[in-house]
Amino acid sequence: MRTLLLAALWVHLASCVLLTGAFFMLLLAGSPRASAARRWDGMVVTWSRLLVLVALGSGIVWLLVRTAVFENRPHAALGGKTGSPPAARHSRSPRWRWPS
Repeated sequence: MRTLLLAALWVHLASCVLLTGAFFMLLLAGSPRASAARRWDGMVVTWSRLLVLVALGSGIVWLLVRTAVFENRPHAALGGKTGSPPAARHSRSPRWRWPS
């Protein structure tokens, strides 16, 4: 479980860093004038779209695995066997409540 957590975290971090680099590379390059530069620009935008999907997917996987590790129940992230709501819903909206 810890290996999946670390893998999801590193994939998320790497895709976010690459996405930031691609954005600033396009920003510094400016608008393309030549056809080769337009193709390069289109290729960077296409790969950036893929990186956004990878970042979102790995972030969701990281959230679910972290919730399962925190709850110490592998099935806690998606919902318990007893019909309880998913614990991931509570982990993404941290609200402090007074103890009853």
